[in-house]
Amino acid sequence: MSSFSQTRETHAAQATVSGLISNGATWYEVFALLDENGDPLTGVSADEWRFQFRCDPKDSSPSLTLTTTDGTLTIVEATATTLTINVPQDSLSALEGDYVADLVSKGAIDSRLIHRAHGIVTFRADPIAF
Repeated sequence: MSSFSQTRETHAAQATVSGLISNGATWYEVFALLDENGDPLTGVSADEWRFQFRCDPKDSSPSLTLTTTDGTLTIVEATATTLTINVPQDSLSALEGDYVADLVSKGAIDSRLIHRAHGIVTFRADPIAF
């Protein structure tokens, strides 16, 4: 499970992300996206979103990238705006340890990049039998 917090630590992103994810199962989570006032984020469902995970904080090449274009991320605006993460287990199996995580959106109209969240997500080798 991972979480988003509106607090900023030592970064410039709008929120902080943290979490602990099993690399032995499908990663499926749904989050409410809020603006700086705590209201549902609006006007973002047509934007392209990417959630990137890097082993090395100084390396810009991610080990894993989730996107709205490949279906591993979904943004829905209704009474609340939600971000759904849906990643098959085989995409996670090689990940283990701490990864720098960055959630970024690119505006559909103006191509503006917004750094939505930054933090550390830990992938654990938790094999399961099914």
